[in-house]
Amino acid sequence: MVDAGIATLSRLERDGLAAGVALVLSSPILLAAIVDILEKFRDQLQPAMDLAGDDPVEQLIAGFRQYARIVDENRDAVVLTYRESRTLDAEGRDQIKQLEVETSAPMRDAITAAIENGSMKADVDVDLA
Repeated sequence: MVDAGIATLSRLERDGLAAGVALVLSSPILLAAIVDILEKFRDQLQPAMDLAGDDPVEQLIAGFRQYARIVDENRDAVVLTYRESRTLDAEGRDQIKQLEVETSAPMRDAITAAIENGSMKADVDVDLA
């Protein structure tokens, strides 16, 4: 359903219907697309990082690779997510914020571990990861 909705929105935009108008008409599709992408990050980053072993720098590299792979495989949805998420209502934005915190946890944990073992400088702001 999400992929079909994204395809429909892309087609409407390509045919000249402004993206904002299309998204106002379909904010449930937008929210579903954003949640779908964030759930992929949440569900796929940690397993990819676990395969990298115990070195937090290698885990971070593996996590970033998987993140980039997910973005590449879902390019239309990711572009839609970052371009139009501001059009969601407050409840939708709060849901997205919570999922973003969850999805970034493995990366924050790897950065924290790398700081603790001296592989990264201590002046890195983990919360910006």
